[in-house]
Amino acid sequence: MALITCPNCGSEISDRAAACPKCGEPVVREEASSPEPQPMLCEECGAELPEGAQACPKCGCPVASPEAPAVPAAKPEQTSKKKLILAAALGGAALIVAIIVAIVLVVSRPGKVIENARQLADDGDYAQAVEMLTDLDKPEKTQSLLEDIYEKMEDEVHALMDKGEYIKAQKLLNDYSALPSHDQLRDEIKYESFALACLYDLRPYMKNPNSLQANTIEFYKSTDGDPYPSVVICESGQNGFGGYSISYVLFDSEDLTVYGSCDSLDEDSYDLEDDDDFLEWFVASMINDLTDQLPASFSLNRINSLLSGNITPNIDISQYADADASATT
Repeated sequence: MALITCPNCGSEISDRAAACPKCGEPVVREEASSPEPQPMLCEECGAELPEGAQACPKCGCPVASPEAPAVPAAKPEQTSKKKLILAAALGGAALIVAIIVAIVLVVSRPGKVIENARQLADDGDYAQAVEMLTDLDKPEKTQSLLEDIYEKMEDEVHALMDKGEYIKAQKLLNDYSALPSHDQLRDEIKYESFALACLYDLRPYMKNPNSLQANTIEFYKSTDGDPYPSVVICESGQNGFGGYSISYVLFDSEDLTVYGSCDSLDEDSYDLEDDDDFLEWFVASMINDLTDQLPASFSLNRINSLLSGNITPNIDISQYADADASATT
């Protein structure tokens, strides 16, 4: 703060007063003028340097250029936060990609598995194809293909049976444990093997073995603990007079060989005084006494086709020994 002279009355007044307290003259303040720029001086000799000079014109000392203002460094806290935000963003993007990939794999996997199973089935590897489809556990997507494969598996087993290859058919069926009709097919192989063993034992007794045909075949559970069922076959074949005769043949449950035969199951039709009639009556009475018929599955047409084609079947009845003891109705 300073004293100034009032321009009107000459009194000394404060330079901060609004007006002179004695005469009332307003105090006019001059705007502060910007200080004139100071000339640049040489650091060596002190001589004044022209604007823009690179060196002192007097002593030749180089003129230092003014330093550029330093850029303030980013605070460590701000840098860490940026890194965290960037890492979180990258992690979130990676998670989204992983989820999308997982969804694509889950959605596309059933189609890929089904296609691979179809290729296996086309190559004849039915068991592996069925295993792949059942492991997938998508019945709504696999049921149709499974049914097609099951049908092909059944056809393959039946094709072997049609050729009399019952041992091969059973071995193949052992690999097809997942086949819904597995048990039924096994029964067909078993009972057709029994029937063919009986009929091929009967053939040598025929006048014309190739004329032998089975009309009906019945299986009865053995009552003597024998390994095989008792078998009764109503057969027809060419007789010695050129015609065809029908008879009922009983086969032994011990080894499925011919036990005896009769022309009728009517026991009253025989003359017991006649030796031949008595033997037939005895066989008829044994057949009529059989009970507990087994619910056997077999194809009579296939059996007769093998007989008429003079095809010797490849069978093994020993693997079914005692099987009738566990049969259920």
